[in-house]
Amino acid sequence: MRARLLFVGDIHLGRAPARIPPALEDYGITARSCGPAAAWEHTVRHAVREVPDAVVLAGDVVESDNARFEAYRHLARGVEQLVAAGIAVCGVTGNHDVEALPRLARAVDAFRLLGAHGTWSTHTITRDGHPLLRIAGWSFPRRVHPDRLPLDTFPAAGDVPVIGVAHCDLDAAESPYAPVSRHALARTGAAGWFLGHVHSPDLVPGPQPIGYLGSLVGLDPTEAGRRGPWWVEVGEDGRITRLEHLPLAPLRWEAIDVAVDADLDPDDLLDFLGKAVRERATALGAEELAEVRVLGVRIRLAGRVRAHRRLATQLAELTREPLVIPLGERAAFLDRVVDDTAPAVELGALAEGGDPLALLVRDLLALEARDERGVELIRAAAGRFQAVANRPQFAPCGTGWHPDDEAIRTLLLRAGRRALESLLAQRAAPKGSQA
Repeated sequence: MRARLLFVGDIHLGRAPARIPPALEDYGITARSCGPAAAWEHTVRHAVREVPDAVVLAGDVVESDNARFEAYRHLARGVEQLVAAGIAVCGVTGNHDVEALPRLARAVDAFRLLGAHGTWSTHTITRDGHPLLRIAGWSFPRRVHPDRLPLDTFPAAGDVPVIGVAHCDLDAAESPYAPVSRHALARTGAAGWFLGHVHSPDLVPGPQPIGYLGSLVGLDPTEAGRRGPWWVEVGEDGRITRLEHLPLAPLRWEAIDVAVDADLDPDDLLDFLGKAVRERATALGAEELAEVRVLGVRIRLAGRVRAHRRLATQLAELTREPLVIPLGERAAFLDRVVDDTAPAVELGALAEGGDPLALLVRDLLALEARDERGVELIRAAAGRFQAVANRPQFAPCGTGWHPDDEAIRTLLLRAGRRALESLLAQRAAPKGSQA
Protein backbone atom coordinates (compact mmCIF):
# COMPACT_ATOMS: atom_id res chain seq x y z
CA MET A 1 0.00 0.00 0.00
CA ARG A 2 1.70 3.21 -1.11
CA ALA A 3 1.15 6.81 0.02
CA ARG A 4 0.78 9.59 -2.53
CA LEU A 5 1.58 13.19 -1.58
CA LEU A 6 1.73 16.60 -3.24
CA PHE A 7 4.30 18.96 -1.70
CA VAL A 8 4.04 22.69 -2.31
CA GLY A 9 6.90 25.13 -1.81
CA ASP A 10 6.77 28.88 -1.22
CA ILE A 11 3.49 30.23 -2.63
CA HIS A 12 3.52 33.82 -1.31
CA LEU A 13 -0.21 34.43 -1.68
CA GLY A 14 -0.85 38.16 -1.69
CA ARG A 15 2.17 38.97 -3.84
CA ALA A 16 2.20 39.65 -7.56
CA PRO A 17 5.12 38.62 -9.78
CA ALA A 18 7.40 41.47 -10.80
CA ARG A 19 7.99 42.94 -14.25
CA ILE A 20 4.80 41.74 -15.99
CA PRO A 21 4.28 44.36 -18.74
CA PRO A 22 0.91 46.16 -19.05
CA ALA A 23 0.88 45.27 -22.78
CA LEU A 24 -0.09 41.71 -21.80
CA GLU A 25 -3.51 43.00 -20.74
CA ASP A 26 -4.42 42.92 -24.44
CA TYR A 27 -4.09 39.12 -24.12
CA GLY A 28 -6.17 39.00 -20.94
CA ILE A 29 -3.05 38.52 -18.79
CA THR A 30 -2.16 40.54 -15.69
CA ALA A 31 0.36 40.04 -12.91
CA ARG A 32 -2.44 38.76 -10.68
CA SER A 33 -3.81 36.33 -13.24
CA CYS A 34 -0.47 34.54 -13.61
CA GLY A 35 0.83 34.90 -10.05
CA PRO A 36 0.72 32.87 -6.82
CA ALA A 37 -3.07 32.70 -6.54
CA ALA A 38 -3.37 31.32 -10.07
CA ALA A 39 -0.52 28.85 -9.42
CA TRP A 40 -2.34 27.66 -6.27
CA GLU A 41 -5.54 27.19 -8.28
CA HIS A 42 -3.65 25.10 -10.84
CA THR A 43 -2.19 22.99 -8.02
CA VAL A 44 -5.56 22.45 -6.39
CA ARG A 45 -7.13 21.48 -9.70
CA HIS A 46 -4.37 18.94 -10.33
CA ALA A 47 -4.72 17.50 -6.84
CA VAL A 48 -8.50 17.11 -7.14
CA ARG A 49 -7.97 15.27 -10.41
CA GLU A 50 -5.21 12.95 -9.12
CA VAL A 51 -6.38 12.66 -5.46
CA PRO A 52 -3.18 12.32 -3.40
CA ASP A 53 -3.51 11.34 0.24
CA ALA A 54 -2.40 14.79 1.34
CA VAL A 55 -1.26 18.21 0.11
CA VAL A 56 1.62 19.53 2.23
CA LEU A 57 2.64 23.21 2.32
CA ALA A 58 6.24 24.06 3.24
CA GLY A 59 5.80 27.62 4.53
CA ASP A 60 5.61 31.17 3.18
CA VAL A 61 2.13 30.29 1.99
CA VAL A 62 1.26 33.93 2.61
CA GLU A 63 3.50 36.81 1.56
CA SER A 64 3.12 38.76 4.81
CA ASP A 65 0.81 39.46 7.72
CA ASN A 66 -0.62 42.40 5.78
CA ALA A 67 -1.57 40.10 2.91
CA ARG A 68 -3.64 37.67 4.98
CA PHE A 69 -7.02 39.15 3.98
CA GLU A 70 -6.40 38.69 0.27
CA ALA A 71 -4.68 35.35 0.88
CA TYR A 72 -7.48 33.95 3.02
CA ARG A 73 -9.96 33.82 0.18
CA HIS A 74 -7.60 31.93 -2.12
CA LEU A 75 -6.26 29.57 0.55
CA ALA A 76 -9.67 28.79 2.05
CA ARG A 77 -11.28 28.09 -1.31
CA GLY A 78 -8.45 25.74 -2.30
CA VAL A 79 -8.49 23.89 1.03
CA GLU A 80 -12.25 23.44 0.84
CA GLN A 81 -11.97 21.93 -2.65
CA LEU A 82 -9.19 19.59 -1.52
CA VAL A 83 -11.03 18.41 1.57
CA ALA A 84 -14.23 17.89 -0.43
CA ALA A 85 -12.20 15.55 -2.66
CA GLY A 86 -11.03 13.56 0.38
CA ILE A 87 -7.53 15.07 0.49
CA ALA A 88 -5.91 16.05 3.78
CA VAL A 89 -4.17 19.45 3.92
CA CYS A 90 -1.35 20.32 6.31
CA GLY A 91 1.67 22.60 6.39
CA VAL A 92 4.17 24.69 8.34
CA THR A 93 4.78 28.40 8.67
CA GLY A 94 7.79 30.17 7.25
CA ASN A 95 9.44 33.44 8.15
CA HIS A 96 7.00 35.42 5.99
CA ASP A 97 3.73 34.00 7.35
CA VAL A 98 4.66 33.28 10.98
CA GLU A 99 1.66 35.37 12.11
CA ALA A 100 -0.67 35.17 9.12
CA LEU A 101 -0.77 31.39 8.53
CA PRO A 102 -1.73 30.39 12.10
CA ARG A 103 -4.60 32.88 11.94
CA LEU A 104 -5.74 31.44 8.65
CA ALA A 105 -5.38 27.91 10.02
CA ARG A 106 -7.68 28.75 12.91
CA ALA A 107 -10.25 30.10 10.47
CA VAL A 108 -10.00 27.16 8.04
CA ASP A 109 -10.91 24.15 10.16
CA ALA A 110 -9.71 21.54 7.68
CA PHE A 111 -6.17 22.97 7.50
CA ARG A 112 -3.74 21.25 9.88
CA LEU A 113 -0.87 23.45 11.04
CA LEU A 114 2.19 21.39 11.97
CA GLY A 115 4.94 22.35 14.40
CA ALA A 116 3.24 25.33 16.03
CA HIS A 117 5.41 27.35 18.47
CA GLY A 118 8.60 25.76 17.11
CA THR A 119 7.76 22.27 18.40
CA TRP A 120 7.61 19.24 16.10
CA SER A 121 4.20 17.69 15.49
CA THR A 122 3.00 15.05 13.06
CA HIS A 123 0.07 14.21 10.86
CA THR A 124 -0.54 10.53 10.13
CA ILE A 125 -1.67 9.51 6.67
CA THR A 126 -4.09 6.61 6.85
CA ARG A 127 -6.05 4.54 4.38
CA ASP A 128 -8.90 2.26 5.38
CA GLY A 129 -7.90 2.81 8.99
CA HIS A 130 -4.29 1.71 8.44
CA PRO A 131 -1.42 4.21 9.02
CA LEU A 132 0.79 4.65 5.95
CA LEU A 133 3.26 7.29 7.10
CA ARG A 134 3.67 10.34 9.28
CA ILE A 135 4.47 13.86 8.12
CA ALA A 136 6.55 15.67 10.74
CA GLY A 137 6.60 19.46 10.56
CA TRP A 138 8.22 22.39 12.32
CA SER A 139 6.95 25.98 12.08
CA PHE A 140 8.77 29.25 12.61
CA PRO A 141 7.94 30.54 16.11
CA ARG A 142 8.98 34.07 15.14
CA ARG A 143 10.05 35.96 12.03
CA VAL A 144 13.76 35.43 12.69
CA HIS A 145 15.13 32.20 14.17
CA PRO A 146 18.95 32.13 14.26
CA ASP A 147 18.97 28.92 16.33
CA ARG A 148 19.51 25.65 14.52
CA LEU A 149 16.53 23.56 13.47
CA PRO A 150 15.86 21.48 16.65
CA LEU A 151 16.44 18.00 15.26
CA ASP A 152 17.11 16.52 18.70
CA THR A 153 13.33 16.41 19.22
CA PHE A 154 12.46 15.17 15.72
CA PRO A 155 9.99 12.26 16.00
CA ALA A 156 11.42 8.80 15.32
CA ALA A 157 10.02 6.68 12.49
CA GLY A 158 8.54 3.88 14.60
CA ASP A 159 6.19 1.47 12.84
CA VAL A 160 5.58 3.77 9.87
CA PRO A 161 8.02 5.94 7.88
CA VAL A 162 8.37 9.64 8.61
CA ILE A 163 8.79 12.46 6.10
CA GLY A 164 10.11 15.82 7.32
CA VAL A 165 8.89 19.22 6.21
CA ALA A 166 10.32 22.52 7.41
CA HIS A 167 11.09 26.06 6.36
CA CYS A 168 14.80 26.57 6.96
CA ASP A 169 18.19 27.54 5.57
CA LEU A 170 20.18 24.54 4.39
CA ASP A 171 23.96 24.46 4.91
CA ALA A 172 24.09 28.12 5.98
CA ALA A 173 25.37 28.01 9.55
CA GLU A 174 25.18 31.77 10.16
CA SER A 175 21.69 32.25 8.71
CA PRO A 176 18.98 33.88 10.87
CA TYR A 177 16.41 31.50 9.35
CA ALA A 178 16.63 28.16 11.19
CA PRO A 179 19.98 26.95 9.79
CA VAL A 180 20.53 23.21 9.43
CA SER A 181 23.03 21.00 7.64
CA ARG A 182 22.08 18.46 5.01
CA HIS A 183 24.12 15.88 6.93
CA ALA A 184 22.10 16.52 10.10
CA LEU A 185 18.81 16.03 8.23
CA ALA A 186 20.08 12.78 6.72
CA ARG A 187 20.93 11.42 10.19
CA THR A 188 17.29 11.73 11.37
CA GLY A 189 16.35 8.62 9.40
CA ALA A 190 13.44 10.38 7.71
CA ALA A 191 12.48 8.94 4.31
CA GLY A 192 12.98 12.41 2.85
CA TRP A 193 13.07 16.11 3.67
CA PHE A 194 11.01 18.66 1.73
CA LEU A 195 12.00 22.21 2.51
CA GLY A 196 10.73 25.72 1.97
CA HIS A 197 12.53 29.09 2.05
CA VAL A 198 14.91 29.09 -0.95
CA HIS A 199 13.04 29.64 -4.21
CA SER A 200 15.35 27.56 -6.43
CA PRO A 201 14.22 23.91 -6.48
CA ASP A 202 17.02 21.40 -5.99
CA LEU A 203 15.41 18.06 -5.13
CA VAL A 204 16.74 15.04 -6.98
CA PRO A 205 15.52 11.42 -6.86
CA GLY A 206 17.46 9.13 -4.56
CA PRO A 207 17.17 6.87 -1.53
CA GLN A 208 16.64 9.88 0.78
CA PRO A 209 15.82 13.09 -1.13
CA ILE A 210 16.66 16.25 0.78
CA GLY A 211 16.22 19.71 -0.66
CA TYR A 212 14.14 22.70 -1.58
CA LEU A 213 10.77 22.52 -3.28
CA GLY A 214 11.30 26.01 -4.73
CA SER A 215 8.67 28.66 -5.35
CA LEU A 216 5.32 27.56 -6.74
CA VAL A 217 5.60 30.21 -9.46
CA GLY A 218 8.57 32.36 -10.46
CA LEU A 219 8.12 35.72 -8.76
CA ASP A 220 10.75 37.53 -10.83
CA PRO A 221 13.14 36.80 -13.72
CA THR A 222 15.78 35.31 -11.41
CA GLU A 223 13.41 32.38 -10.70
CA ALA A 224 13.74 30.85 -14.14
CA GLY A 225 12.84 27.35 -15.23
CA ARG A 226 10.25 24.83 -14.13
CA ARG A 227 8.01 25.81 -11.23
CA GLY A 228 5.18 23.95 -9.54
CA PRO A 229 4.45 21.36 -6.81
CA TRP A 230 6.19 18.01 -6.31
CA TRP A 231 4.47 14.64 -6.58
CA VAL A 232 5.87 12.14 -4.07
CA GLU A 233 5.04 8.46 -3.65
CA VAL A 234 6.21 6.27 -0.76
CA GLY A 235 6.30 2.49 -1.16
CA GLU A 236 5.41 -0.17 1.39
CA ASP A 237 9.05 -0.42 2.45
CA GLY A 238 9.05 3.24 3.47
CA ARG A 239 11.23 4.39 0.56
CA ILE A 240 10.29 7.17 -1.80
CA THR A 241 9.60 5.51 -5.13
CA ARG A 242 8.56 8.55 -7.15
CA LEU A 243 9.67 12.17 -7.05
CA GLU A 244 8.40 14.39 -9.84
CA HIS A 245 8.41 18.16 -10.25
CA LEU A 246 5.16 19.16 -11.97
CA PRO A 247 5.26 22.21 -14.32
CA LEU A 248 1.93 23.74 -13.21
CA ALA A 249 2.89 27.43 -12.88
CA PRO A 250 0.98 29.82 -15.18
CA LEU A 251 4.07 32.03 -15.54
CA ARG A 252 7.49 30.73 -16.58
CA TRP A 253 10.73 32.65 -16.81
CA GLU A 254 13.45 31.58 -19.23
CA ALA A 255 17.01 32.82 -19.79
CA ILE A 256 18.38 32.28 -23.30
CA ASP A 257 21.92 32.67 -24.61
CA VAL A 258 21.86 33.38 -28.35
CA ALA A 259 24.90 33.39 -30.63
CA VAL A 260 24.83 36.24 -33.14
CA ASP A 261 26.19 35.83 -36.65
CA ALA A 262 28.73 38.40 -37.77
CA ASP A 263 26.52 39.35 -40.73
CA LEU A 264 23.34 39.99 -38.69
CA ASP A 265 21.45 42.94 -40.16
CA PRO A 266 20.21 45.15 -37.28
CA ASP A 267 17.08 45.87 -39.32
CA ASP A 268 16.18 42.19 -38.85
CA LEU A 269 16.67 42.29 -35.09
CA LEU A 270 12.98 42.08 -34.18
CA ASP A 271 12.49 38.95 -36.26
CA PHE A 272 15.73 37.52 -34.90
CA LEU A 273 14.64 37.94 -31.27
CA GLY A 274 11.14 36.63 -31.96
CA LYS A 275 12.61 33.55 -33.61
CA ALA A 276 14.82 32.87 -30.57
CA VAL A 277 11.79 33.02 -28.25
CA ARG A 278 9.68 30.76 -30.46
CA GLU A 279 12.52 28.25 -30.76
CA ARG A 280 12.83 28.08 -26.97
CA ALA A 281 9.08 27.55 -26.63
CA THR A 282 9.23 24.74 -29.20
CA ALA A 283 12.19 23.16 -27.41
CA LEU A 284 10.33 23.19 -24.09
CA GLY A 285 7.41 21.37 -25.70
CA ALA A 286 3.65 21.31 -25.24
CA GLU A 287 3.73 19.20 -22.07
CA GLU A 288 6.19 21.49 -20.28
CA LEU A 289 4.13 24.56 -21.22
CA ALA A 290 0.67 23.02 -20.82
CA GLU A 291 -0.27 25.25 -17.87
CA VAL A 292 1.79 28.29 -18.89
CA ARG A 293 -0.15 31.38 -19.88
CA VAL A 294 2.83 33.66 -20.28
CA LEU A 295 6.54 33.11 -20.90
CA GLY A 296 8.90 35.81 -19.65
CA VAL A 297 12.24 35.74 -21.45
CA ARG A 298 15.65 37.30 -20.98
CA ILE A 299 18.04 36.98 -23.91
CA ARG A 300 21.80 37.41 -23.84
CA LEU A 301 23.31 38.11 -27.24
CA ALA A 302 26.93 37.05 -27.73
CA GLY A 303 29.32 37.06 -30.68
CA ARG A 304 31.12 39.49 -32.94
CA VAL A 305 29.00 41.62 -35.26
CA ARG A 306 30.17 43.76 -38.15
CA ALA A 307 27.33 46.27 -37.72
CA HIS A 308 27.91 46.34 -33.98
CA ARG A 309 27.30 50.03 -33.37
CA ARG A 310 24.06 50.04 -35.36
CA LEU A 311 22.96 46.83 -33.61
CA ALA A 312 23.36 48.48 -30.20
CA THR A 313 21.33 51.51 -31.35
CA GLN A 314 18.58 49.32 -32.80
CA LEU A 315 18.48 47.19 -29.67
CA ALA A 316 18.06 50.24 -27.46
CA GLU A 317 15.15 51.43 -29.63
CA LEU A 318 13.41 48.05 -29.74
CA THR A 319 13.61 47.34 -26.03
CA ARG A 320 12.38 50.61 -24.62
CA GLU A 321 9.19 48.69 -23.87
CA PRO A 322 8.88 44.91 -23.37
CA LEU A 323 8.17 43.15 -26.67
CA VAL A 324 5.14 40.84 -26.62
CA ILE A 325 5.26 37.79 -28.89
CA PRO A 326 2.11 35.70 -29.51
CA LEU A 327 2.60 31.95 -29.06
CA GLY A 328 -0.71 30.43 -30.02
CA GLU A 329 -2.74 29.94 -26.83
CA ARG A 330 -0.20 31.84 -24.74
CA ALA A 331 2.03 34.88 -25.03
CA ALA A 332 5.69 35.58 -24.41
CA PHE A 333 7.45 38.84 -23.66
CA LEU A 334 11.05 39.96 -23.76
CA ASP A 335 11.80 41.25 -20.28
CA ARG A 336 15.36 42.22 -21.13
CA VAL A 337 17.99 41.77 -23.83
CA VAL A 338 21.59 41.84 -22.63
CA ASP A 339 24.03 42.87 -25.35
CA ASP A 340 27.30 41.00 -24.88
CA THR A 341 28.27 41.27 -28.53
CA ALA A 342 31.51 42.84 -29.67
CA PRO A 343 32.68 44.54 -32.85
CA ALA A 344 33.81 42.12 -35.54
CA VAL A 345 37.39 43.33 -35.56
CA GLU A 346 40.67 41.50 -35.01
CA LEU A 347 41.67 42.74 -31.57
CA GLY A 348 45.20 41.38 -31.81
CA ALA A 349 46.02 43.82 -34.61
CA LEU A 350 44.90 46.76 -32.44
CA ALA A 351 46.82 45.79 -29.32
CA GLU A 352 50.21 47.13 -30.45
CA GLY A 353 51.42 50.50 -29.23
CA GLY A 354 50.81 52.72 -26.22
CA ASP A 355 47.81 54.77 -27.33
CA PRO A 356 44.46 54.53 -25.41
CA LEU A 357 42.98 52.18 -28.01
CA ALA A 358 45.84 49.68 -27.71
CA LEU A 359 45.79 49.81 -23.90
CA LEU A 360 42.05 49.17 -23.87
CA VAL A 361 42.34 46.28 -26.33
CA ARG A 362 45.04 44.61 -24.24
CA ASP A 363 42.81 44.77 -21.17
CA LEU A 364 39.87 43.33 -23.12
CA LEU A 365 42.02 40.47 -24.35
CA ALA A 366 43.20 39.82 -20.78
CA LEU A 367 39.61 39.70 -19.53
CA GLU A 368 38.58 37.37 -22.34
CA ALA A 369 41.52 35.06 -21.62
CA ARG A 370 41.04 35.24 -17.85
CA ASP A 371 44.82 35.54 -17.51
CA GLU A 372 46.81 37.13 -14.67
CA ARG A 373 46.17 40.65 -15.94
CA GLY A 374 42.46 39.86 -16.27
CA VAL A 375 42.30 38.65 -12.66
CA GLU A 376 44.10 41.82 -11.56
CA LEU A 377 41.52 43.99 -13.34
CA ILE A 378 38.64 42.08 -11.75
CA ARG A 379 40.10 42.44 -8.26
CA ALA A 380 40.68 46.14 -8.71
CA ALA A 381 37.11 46.65 -9.92
CA ALA A 382 35.75 44.56 -7.02
CA GLY A 383 37.48 46.83 -4.54
CA ARG A 384 36.03 49.93 -6.16
CA PHE A 385 32.53 48.43 -6.33
CA GLN A 386 32.70 47.49 -2.66
CA ALA A 387 33.96 50.93 -1.65
CA VAL A 388 30.94 52.52 -3.33
CA ALA A 389 28.50 49.94 -1.91
CA ASN A 390 29.83 50.60 1.61
CA ARG A 391 29.17 54.33 1.50
CA PRO A 392 26.89 55.48 4.36
CA GLN A 393 24.16 56.73 2.04
CA PHE A 394 23.61 53.15 0.81
CA ALA A 395 23.37 51.61 4.30
CA PRO A 396 19.51 51.58 4.34
CA CYS A 397 19.57 49.40 1.20
CA GLY A 398 21.08 46.40 3.00
CA THR A 399 24.47 44.84 3.52
CA GLY A 400 26.03 45.95 0.27
CA TRP A 401 26.50 44.54 -3.19
CA HIS A 402 28.66 41.43 -3.52
CA PRO A 403 28.99 40.38 -7.19
CA ASP A 404 31.14 37.37 -7.94
CA ASP A 405 34.22 37.50 -10.19
CA GLU A 406 32.32 36.38 -13.28
CA ALA A 407 29.68 39.10 -12.84
CA ILE A 408 32.42 41.72 -12.51
CA ARG A 409 34.24 40.33 -15.56
CA THR A 410 31.00 40.57 -17.57
CA LEU A 411 30.47 44.20 -16.53
CA LEU A 412 34.05 45.12 -17.42
CA LEU A 413 33.80 43.46 -20.83
CA ARG A 414 30.56 45.27 -21.64
CA ALA A 415 31.96 48.64 -20.60
CA GLY A 416 35.23 47.99 -22.42
CA ARG A 417 33.51 46.98 -25.63
CA ARG A 418 31.36 50.11 -25.59
CA ALA A 419 34.50 52.21 -25.12
CA LEU A 420 36.22 50.30 -27.94
CA GLU A 421 33.28 51.02 -30.24
CA SER A 422 33.51 54.73 -29.48
CA LEU A 423 37.26 54.83 -30.04
CA LEU A 424 36.96 52.97 -33.34
CA ALA A 425 34.22 55.34 -34.48
CA GLN A 426 36.41 58.34 -33.62
CA ARG A 427 39.31 56.83 -35.55
CA ALA A 428 37.07 56.23 -38.61
CA ALA A 429 35.48 59.68 -38.56
CA PRO A 430 36.87 62.30 -41.00
CA LYS A 431 39.10 64.91 -39.40
CA GLY A 432 37.11 67.84 -38.09
CA SER A 433 33.90 65.84 -37.76
CA GLN A 434 32.29 64.32 -34.66
CA ALA A 435 31.79 60.55 -34.39
